[in-house]
Amino acid sequence: MRQQVRIAATTFALLALTVPARADWPPSHWGMTAAEVVAAVPDAIEVRRKPGGGQDVWDHHRLAVAPMVLEGEAGQAEYYFHPDDKKLGLVRMEPDDISRCPALRDALVARYGDGTPMEERFGLSGMRWTDADNGDRMLFAMVSHSDGTTIHCHFIVQEPE
Repeated sequence: MRQQVRIAATTFALLALTVPARADWPPSHWGMTAAEVVAAVPDAIEVRRKPGGGQDVWDHHRLAVAPMVLEGEAGQAEYYFHPDDKKLGLVRMEPDDISRCPALRDALVARYGDGTPMEERFGLSGMRWTDADNGDRMLFAMVSHSDGTTIHCHFIVQEPE
């Protein structure tokens, strides 16, 4: 019986690690501190915030990073925290292989639907979604040269409002 419980617990833990873009970016959860994220997320490390906020996104501070796989694409997750209470408020993922940005976009559209497209300007395109199950706000953005070559992309999940 104990072995069955251990197997079930291990299976659940492994499943949680493979679920992409959910309210609790397993195994982190909205509202965690940077120390809690580092303790919970495999291979995560705390990072110092640069003076002047050079690593801020929407007034959130980047205080932890970790490797991540999103929709089969390897990359780095950056964990951003509210400036006032230092609680996790958004996660940003950028793939290691920029040439895989279109595949990541297509996988996200397959998972979440067409969403709301961003106005395309100066090579920037993107899509926004709100997860109907949990209220997470999601954004995929991609920048391409005029010849169609992708030069950057990222995916952001922000806690519900």
